[in-house]
Amino acid sequence: KWFKPVIRVTFLASKRALILTVVFLAVSTDADQADTWISTKEAFLQADESSDSLDTVETLLKNQHNFEKSLTAYEEKIKAIQQSADQLIQKDHVDSGLISKRCRGVLENWERLKTLATAKIGNLGESRKLFQFLRDAEEVRNNGSLYVLLFQFNTQCNSINEKISPF
Repeated sequence: KWFKPVIRVTFLASKRALILTVVFLAVSTDADQADTWISTKEAFLQADESSDSLDTVETLLKNQHNFEKSLTAYEEKIKAIQQSADQLIQKDHVDSGLISKRCRGVLENWERLKTLATAKIGNLGESRKLFQFLRDAEEVRNNGSLYVLLFQFNTQCNSINEKISPF
């Protein structure tokens, strides 16, 4: 009869360790999936897409807005990974250091992806402005107002230079 409390304590400790292991494996699997998803999305953002007309840029912008929606939807998965990792760390999981490092890596990759997405939509917006300007220039040329065209072009160039100069 003396061994029943010992068995119960051992059982509860083993149960707790098993639960933490299952959560650890889930976090690890989710982190791997998130990294894979992020990598494929980074490849999409870094792909060199030809924007040779206003229509093409408009299509690319539409695709980019749809991409932004997928980022927003996936953000919940990233938050869930972070919450699960935080729970394991708070419960002093034996691999807390590894869990923390892995979670930081996923979050860094996520932030890099969001930064790339923001830059891409900004670049597409600038391309759209340029193509709109070129379209307007063609109209002005056909109407004979070259002076107005040069003034608008100079204004656009100054605006673009101001945005690029910090880099």
